[in-house]
Amino acid sequence: MLVATGRYNGSDPVLKISIGPDPENFQQFDAIIDTGCTGFLSIPSAVAGHLNIKPDHAQQLTYADGKTHAAFGALGYASIGGKVHEGTITIEEHSVDILLGIDFLRRFKLAIFMTSKHIILMDENELEKLQQMKVIDQQAGVLDGPPP
Repeated sequence: MLVATGRYNGSDPVLKISIGPDPENFQQFDAIIDTGCTGFLSIPSAVAGHLNIKPDHAQQLTYADGKTHAAFGALGYASIGGKVHEGTITIEEHSVDILLGIDFLRRFKLAIFMTSKHIILMDENELEKLQQMKVIDQQAGVLDGPPP
C-alpha cells in the first residue's frame, strides 16, 4: 500500500509529516529525508518551542565526517499515512531544517523509492509481498518483471 508521496525542494527530498508532543496534538511540516541520519527526527529549537516539545536529555551526535556534537533530545510523536509512532526527537539549536532519519523509516516500516522526479513511501509489508510473488529478486532487489 502506498503510504505517502513526496517532492523535491531544490535537491532535497521532502515529505509532509505531522509532529507533536503527544499522540493527540500534531502540526504538519515539511521534513527533509536524510538517509545519513540514523535518528528518528531532528527539529530546530524554534519548532520544538512552538510545539511545546521540551528537552528531557542531552545526547552526543556523530556526523558522517566523524565530528561529534552535543544536542538536546526529547520524546515526541510523528504521524504519516495515518500511523503514529513515538521516538527520540533531536532538538538542534542552530538548524532551520526538519530532518527525517532512518529510525523514522524503520519505526513506520516504510520502503522508500526515489527517482529524479518522484518520492514514494510504501509499507514494507507490500514490498515483501512483491518479493514473495517473485516480482522483486530478494537477493539483488532487481525487478524481474510481472509474476507469471
